[in-house]
Parts: sequence; C-alpha cells; structure tokens
Amino acid sequence: MIAQILKESYFREDARSHVGAMGLMQIMPRTAREITSELDIAFIKDDPHENINAGIYHMHKQLKYFKEADEENQLKLALAAYNCGPARVFDAQDIARSMKMDPNSWEAVKQFLPKLRPQYANLHLEVWAQGKPDFGYFYGSDETVGYVDDIFQNYTLLKQMY
Repeated sequence: MIAQILKESYFREDARSHVGAMGLMQIMPRTAREITSELDIAFIKDDPHENINAGIYHMHKQLKYFKEADEENQLKLALAAYNCGPARVFDAQDIARSMKMDPNSWEAVKQFLPKLRPQYANLHLEVWAQGKPDFGYFYGSDETVGYVDDIFQNYTLLKQMY
C-alpha cells in the first residue's frame, strides 16, 4: 500500500489529478460515491484516514476480479484495474485468451492493453463479434503499464530497505 500511495500522490493528502482523482489514494469522484454508499465513510476527499480506507476497500474489490491468478499476478492485475478500471483488463484478457496466452498473467495482459486501440481493428474482429473491445477503445495503456511496473519497482526497493 505504501508503494501505491507513493505512486498515486507522493504522500500529498491534498493531491488532485487532472481527471479529478483525490487524496492519498487518488480516488475518482464516482468511485468515492460508490464507496460512500457501501461503507460508512463520507469524507474520502477531506480525511486522509478515510481516503486510505477507501483505497484499501477499492483495491480489495479489484483483487476479487482476479482470483484465478497466482498471488503476484493477481496483485498486478488488480493494480491495473485500480488504475484504469477492471473492464479494460477484462478486454485485454479476452485478447490473451484468443491468442492462447494465459489471461491471468500480467505479462500477457500488459502486452495486450495497448491493442485496445482502434488501429487494431483486424485483431478486434478475431476476438469480438462486434469488431471492437466489449468495453470500448482504450488509450491509456502506457499509463496503466507504467503504474503497475512503477509500484512493483518501488515495492521491491522498499522491501530492501526494511
């Protein structure tokens, strides 16, 4: 979680992204509303403790999507889902399956996230009957891949320190 907070906000409690994500865990407003309705926390934006609790809860929800993966891949896939939403990861998993690769492997998903753009229409026709990803095109794959890889790199460094 420390490596994730480092990546998300550099430990700035008042951090706000260009897309509106807020706090230490960079919770998006829509996600904050969902979490507020599910838990008894209402100050996700303003209270660092509640922001971290919301981030932990949201991450836990992402982990549940990838129960078939081994522990490390489950965590990496969940981090990707935390960053770009689980739907994008599901679409990349669909491509991995169609290519006879392990859809529960971060390396496979990482390879196919960039292929969720319109210029891969021929590939999309092989995977989806409608000829495009189920959850639409995705242009943020570089950010998501960097997000997961940076967190794991920071985690490795932090582990060595302690």
